[in-house]
Amino acid sequence: MTDEVTRELVELAEAKRASLTPSDWATLREITERVTAHAGPFAEWVPPKRIGDNSFEIVYSSWGSLAGEVARAAYDLGLVVPFAWPQWEDAQRPLAPATFDPDTLTWPQTVGLLTLLLRQERFCDGTVAEAFEDGTLPKLLVRLLDFAPTRGECMTVASPPNPRSSAASPHHRSHP
Repeated sequence: MTDEVTRELVELAEAKRASLTPSDWATLREITERVTAHAGPFAEWVPPKRIGDNSFEIVYSSWGSLAGEVARAAYDLGLVVPFAWPQWEDAQRPLAPATFDPDTLTWPQTVGLLTLLLRQERFCDGTVAEAFEDGTLPKLLVRLLDFAPTRGECMTVASPPNPRSSAASPHHRSHP
């Protein structure tokens, strides 16, 4: 199952990378720069409060505006991909700041971990706040930019030349 999940993630992530426009990369770069320059908290913990005689509202995290912008941008840019992240073998990767090395991640792994963190928030409140505060999420954003096309690199794959056309190859010679 995990091999299938990994294959699915690789296909989705690579297709997404190929479809990102220069404007998309600029958006990602701008928000990443803002995140890495941010000195304050990305979220705060709202303490529990009594809402009745025997009822309490539990503790929850409240994202700051920049954390919300990152999540929106990730979804808007398609960097949160629809794959079975709970069954993904790399979902067990330790993300502790002391051992987490984003430089070893491939593009699909980086997209997969970003997806995992943002999707896991639905099931475990505070996942995103913690990932911002311990530096994991900012490191993932920086790592995504490592895969940005360099100046002059094609954003899409060109069609192969037509072998029947004399213009298909600059080395084509006509034979008498």
